[in-house]
Amino acid sequence: MKIKLAVFDLDGTVVNTLPDIAHVNNSILKSYGFKEHDLTSYRNFVGWGLRRTLEMSLPEGVPQKLSEEIYNRLSTEYNSSSVVYSEVYRGINDILGFLNNKNIRTIIYTNKPQRPAEIIIEHFFKNNFFSDILGSGGIYPDKPDPSALVAYMNKTGVKTSEVIFVGDSEIDLNTAVNSGVHFLCAGWGFRSPESLKQAGADNIFTLPEELYRWLLKNIE
Repeated sequence: MKIKLAVFDLDGTVVNTLPDIAHVNNSILKSYGFKEHDLTSYRNFVGWGLRRTLEMSLPEGVPQKLSEEIYNRLSTEYNSSSVVYSEVYRGINDILGFLNNKNIRTIIYTNKPQRPAEIIIEHFFKNNFFSDILGSGGIYPDKPDPSALVAYMNKTGVKTSEVIFVGDSEIDLNTAVNSGVHFLCAGWGFRSPESLKQAGADNIFTLPEELYRWLLKNIE
C-alpha cells in the first residue's frame, strides 16, 4: 500500500486516557452528590466527546441548566488534569516512528475538545510525530461525521486510497466508512474486540505490536 496520511484516534488508540477521564468526572459527580462509575462503565461512556461522557454518567432528569454548569466545570478541571494518570500504549511509539521514517504524514482526529487533545499530545510526544490535531469544537461536526477529515484530505491533496485510519471504536469505524478510507482497528482500546467485530470491523489488532508488524508488511 502506498500511504501518504495516517489518521489516529486519540483516546483508547494512542493514549489510555480513561483513568484521568474517570477520575475527574467522578470527582465532579461526587461533589454534586451523584453516583460515581467504575472504569468498565466509562469504557462505554467515551468516544463521543466530553459532553456526551458527562451526559451518560449523569442520572436521568438532571435539569439542562445544572448539566451545563457541571459540564463547564468538567471542561475546566479536565484541562488541568488530563495527563495525571494517562499513559501511552506500549508499542505506539514504534508505530509512529516507523510512519515518520516513511515520511507519512500523521495526524490525530478526535472527538476530545481541541485544547485537551493538544495538552495530551504535547505532554507525551512533544509534537514530534503529529503534523496536526483535529479536535472537537471547531467548524465541523464530531465523528462519525467525516467532514473534518474530508476537508483535511482536500486541503493536503491526499486521496482516500492513500489514507489509513486507526481507531478503537464503532465511531471511528463509521467515520472511516463515511470518508471512504481504510480502517485499522485498535482492539487494545476502550471497546472489546468482540463488540468491534459485531460493529463490522475487520483487521482487528489486539496489541499495538500486531499493528506494527502489519504495517511493516503492507506499507511501501
